[in-house]
Amino acid sequence: MRIAICEDDREERSLLRSYIEDYCGRNSYAVELMEYADAEALLSDFSAGVFGLLLLDIYPPGLSGLEAAKKIRAL
Repeated sequence: MRIAICEDDREERSLLRSYIEDYCGRNSYAVELMEYADAEALLSDFSAGVFGLLLLDIYPPGLSGLEAAKKIRAL
């Protein structure tokens, strides 16, 4: 499964990555993690079916996770 982590704080992004890698490793799930510092970068890579899970920061500078989710749903 491909998972997108969209979080502007580098430490938080790293922490999320480690939690996911740990969980997937313990449960033998194959996962590919993609990291984005902002929603605009995620949207530029996004197309339907590319990601199985999106983790979106709600309050980043610029486009919020909620606004990004609305744009993604429209696609």
